[in-house]
Amino acid sequence: MARERGCTVADGGQNHGDKAAGPPPYRLDILGPVQLLAAADAAAAAPGRRTLCLVTYLALAGDAEQRRDYLAGLIWERRGVEQARASLRQCLVDLKSQFPGLLLASRTSLRLDPALLTTDLAGLAGLPSAAALAAAIARLPQHLLVLPAIGTAFDTWVAGERARLLQRLGEIVRARLADAEASADDRAALRAAWQRFQPDEAPASGPRPATAAAAPAPPARRLPGAIDPPLLIMPPVEFSGIAEGQDLAEQLRDEVVGGLARIRDLRLIVERQPIAAIPPDRHGPCFVLHSRLRNLSDGPHLSLQLFSWPDQQILWSTSTPFALAIDQQAVDRVVGEVVGKILPEMERGVRLGGHAASGSLYVRYLHARHAARQPENFAAARAIADEFEAIIAQDPSFVLAYLPLARLYNTDFVYTRAGSSGVTERDRAHWLARRVIELDNGHGHGHSLLAWCHLWRGEWHAAETCLEEALKLNPYSADRLDEIAFAYMHLGRLDRAAELLERSKALMIAPSHIYWNDRTLLELLNGDPGAAVRAAANAGSDYLWSSIYSLAAHAHAGLDCRAPAQLFRARVGMIFPNGQLPSFDDLAFWMRRSGMPFRHTAQLNVVLDGIRIGLGQRR
Repeated sequence: MARERGCTVADGGQNHGDKAAGPPPYRLDILGPVQLLAAADAAAAAPGRRTLCLVTYLALAGDAEQRRDYLAGLIWERRGVEQARASLRQCLVDLKSQFPGLLLASRTSLRLDPALLTTDLAGLAGLPSAAALAAAIARLPQHLLVLPAIGTAFDTWVAGERARLLQRLGEIVRARLADAEASADDRAALRAAWQRFQPDEAPASGPRPATAAAAPAPPARRLPGAIDPPLLIMPPVEFSGIAEGQDLAEQLRDEVVGGLARIRDLRLIVERQPIAAIPPDRHGPCFVLHSRLRNLSDGPHLSLQLFSWPDQQILWSTSTPFALAIDQQAVDRVVGEVVGKILPEMERGVRLGGHAASGSLYVRYLHARHAARQPENFAAARAIADEFEAIIAQDPSFVLAYLPLARLYNTDFVYTRAGSSGVTERDRAHWLARRVIELDNGHGHGHSLLAWCHLWRGEWHAAETCLEEALKLNPYSADRLDEIAFAYMHLGRLDRAAELLERSKALMIAPSHIYWNDRTLLELLNGDPGAAVRAAANAGSDYLWSSIYSLAAHAHAGLDCRAPAQLFRARVGMIFPNGQLPSFDDLAFWMRRSGMPFRHTAQLNVVLDGIRIGLGQRR
């Protein structure tokens, strides 16, 4: 008989292969809370939570080898890439120690030895009669394949496998009901035992195949249909005229999947079917990231295209020479570039292309967030905050709306009215940030937002802890890297800030004004006002803090300050009553309170002294 999905023995209980003497030494129970047992008469072994999740994933994959990198990202979804890999290595050490011989490992992949493991499902399939099967099913717990909730991607996989497990169990039941030797009483007992696994009454002909609805939903992040972020489909890599490099291309795809899975602003489906085989109506309006490895005249090239579906309008594309032997650093660079550029293009497609109903909460959020980047004035900023509050009131689980709202409350409503972020607003921002973490502890932006709340409160150590957590959770977002680098400047960690700014720059097609604004401050704090002036020239003149840093840089560089001082007076004066710049002392008070939460006063004074000199003020 063909091997069961996830079973490594035939239904009769005999082993496969050369190790057929005696029963397998290990058994995985999946019909209820998952357990990994060593020998039939031994006490249950106690592998760690994630070790158990890893073994279950490998067992249900059968003989197929699984990429190490993919497994690390799946089982340790909320950790950074390097930490996830280190955790996988430690998990494998523990697994080899507790269950010798079970794991078959190569440098890049893992699988289990099919001769050493059986499952309780295989034992159930091998029961000799309908009566025995009815008794066994009657003893089963209500919920099958119960595993720890360790991350959104893994929980989603568990839900799908649970549905397939119920379907396979239904097939075993139907086979026994069709057995001519089974008595009417045995069939009735089997139907009664199976009935409790059905969402409604089974048809008279016997139990129907289970569907996903029959399985209890995993405890995952709730995003109701009306506010679901955009959906991204990733079909397999397409190979054109090339035989070499296919494993590496698939590894790259798995790495990209792992990177995208960290982003809470999108939903991700990894398709098993090639793009040509996906029916246009399978997923509804969504986006597709298609990868293709081709052998061109100058060697292999990997091309990627992001397009809308089903109309297939191309939103972004890139093609790069593909080395058949590249190190992990090169892999990370490719992944970072792709992941960093996908989300902005998808969001632009939603805003402009109508991929969701115009009145849906998600689209309302997206338009409000876009407007919140640089509100026209205080009234507009206040209206945007009210819109976010209304969205949260309508669905308090929609964590994405909390983030830009907290930024408004922390920053004088994006610096549209000086002093408008009072104690009430800052306390509300702090509550919003903490609530994001409560609702979704794996949300990288939530941790960086909470870090800024700690900065405003002078809680330096707590701020740094949150920044590092945010960086581990999402190392591929240029916006987050800028935000974290800027925070490290205020903590006095200038080398760390410089490193993160360079990583951010590498993720962008062209550096944004935010990058150049942050670079201006970094050069200023590093004592290189000439470099700061050059960076300020790229930051543009429309942004408040760019005009502040530019004036300070010109002053410290000994350059003519008349033009930057005029811009400073106009741009900064806009946010004060009557559009007039206050006295220098009042200005310095506002900057200390609302603009620059520096840990070290000396760094704050670098900016303030530059402004004082640039405005021609005496000490």
